[in-house]
Amino acid sequence: MLKAQEGRYFLRSFCALRVSCVRFPVTGSDLFGREKELKTLDGAWDNPRTKVIGFIAWGGVGKSALVNAWLNNMDEQNFKGAERVYGWSFYSQGTREVTQASADGFMNDALKWFGSEGEVPKPQFEKGRLLASHIASKRTLLVLDGLEPLQYPPGEMYGNLKDHAMVALLRQLARTMNGL
Repeated sequence: MLKAQEGRYFLRSFCALRVSCVRFPVTGSDLFGREKELKTLDGAWDNPRTKVIGFIAWGGVGKSALVNAWLNNMDEQNFKGAERVYGWSFYSQGTREVTQASADGFMNDALKWFGSEGEVPKPQFEKGRLLASHIASKRTLLVLDGLEPLQYPPGEMYGNLKDHAMVALLRQLARTMNGL
């Protein structure tokens, strides 16, 4: 069974439920005053019309801690019908490294984890659409943390995603997601 140890999730794969949140950030286990946000997440998961939800706030206000607390609650309920749970954090990309941040590591790992076989498409939009089709094929909970390194800084494109594969993935999931 998946249990959080100081907010860190480990891989499990048994029965019909597969979980991988090993790339999700470690957070403290205490969470205060976030009942409204936890209810929002529960409502989003329970509503089949809700495909994507985002929390936008400055770094350090507790978005990752909130999601970890919610994942703990979901785990206690056997993830409420999810067949797969996959979490990934982009936070370290672009903050400690000098190189350009990209979603390539996530895309390659997720394509493999979600069962894509064969050659990975070269065009970034195609890679994102292929991953979306694998994700949407079963009731899935996909948790993406720390997308800031993949977004444009202040300016004309502020907040938009720079990575074409991520744009394609999220656009397609907003239409076809079977889960959240």
